[in-house]
Amino acid sequence: MKWKPRKKGSRDVIDIRGAEQPSGGGGGSGGLPLPGGIAGLGGGAGLVVVLVIVGIQIFGGGSVAGFDVGQVLGSGSTPPGAENPQPIPPDQDPQREFFEFSRYVFDDTQKTWESSFRSDGKDYQDAKLVVYDAAVSTGGCGDATSAVGPFYCPADSRVYLDLTFYEDMERQLGGGGDFAWAYVIAHEMGHHVQNVTGMNDEVARLSRDDPDSANELSVRTELQAD
Repeated sequence: MKWKPRKKGSRDVIDIRGAEQPSGGGGGSGGLPLPGGIAGLGGGAGLVVVLVIVGIQIFGGGSVAGFDVGQVLGSGSTPPGAENPQPIPPDQDPQREFFEFSRYVFDDTQKTWESSFRSDGKDYQDAKLVVYDAAVSTGGCGDATSAVGPFYCPADSRVYLDLTFYEDMERQLGGGGDFAWAYVIAHEMGHHVQNVTGMNDEVARLSRDDPDSANELSVRTELQAD
């Protein structure tokens, strides 16, 4: 299977790499860190570890619908430059091909969900993909650094990616390859679908009613997103 870069950009992809970083963006470091740090895992851990980290969100925690993502990330409001992004010129972008691939996967996943909802006679609300570097302010889920990994913010219906996370997957987790990265994006879009359908709100309600079940519900929510 081959993919081809699109000539036209996507209205749902916002590239703010190189934009001014949010003040206090280090708030994201207060997330759920992997015990021992990501560097503590040898390459032999393989893709399974990547799936555990991204799917169960031990490393990032940002996508877990069973609790308020704002408790994981720091305070913040609007992604800097998101409303008037200044894309990196293609001939000056060392990550251009990888960026194009990420955009392709995101758009393809979005179109698939649009079609699925349409066939069921339901309305689908588009998500946005924000590609940033180092740190970002979300529209309702606070600030984050790239240390939290890829995450979805239900407050602004946006998936946030720092492309350097792929390098961490490849070099430190032994989980490189196009499929692994496509899985990451598709997983976060799974959280968007949970948000659109009201699943996130239901999980949050159940967690409030029965705090002892919150962890189990979070795990189940991650597995459903997978």
